[in-house]
Amino acid sequence: VDGGYWLNPTVLTDVTPDMPIMTREIFGPVVPIMPFDTFEEAVSITNASNYGLSAYLFTNDLGRVMNAVNEVSFGEIYVNRIGPEMLQGFHVGFRESGLGGDDGVHGLESYMRKKTVYVNYSGAATAALMPYGR
Repeated sequence: VDGGYWLNPTVLTDVTPDMPIMTREIFGPVVPIMPFDTFEEAVSITNASNYGLSAYLFTNDLGRVMNAVNEVSFGEIYVNRIGPEMLQGFHVGFRESGLGGDDGVHGLESYMRKKTVYVNYSGAATAALMPYGR
């Protein structure tokens, strides 16, 4: 699109935990690649961030990734896929991320004024008190 400000998809290698790409919340097509030696080290690096909106986990070992899902502190986790989030999901970040889940069905419901109506179509007035039918 002419006249816009665009950033091409970018892959950063040789990243360390103290770099701004790892310490700030980035919204853009940027992927930092940082090696780790153990699963526990990867989880520790991930949870050291002040932000926890979304995590993307790619693996062939679904058993291990489900352990990661339980250990990483993010509000939304994608496994072997990228977004977008689904309307039925609760889209909220942890720590300094997110706005409290205002999108999706859960967010929409918080703006609704709900009303419940019970109708007896039998034509006879009934008192629906316990015990029913007596």
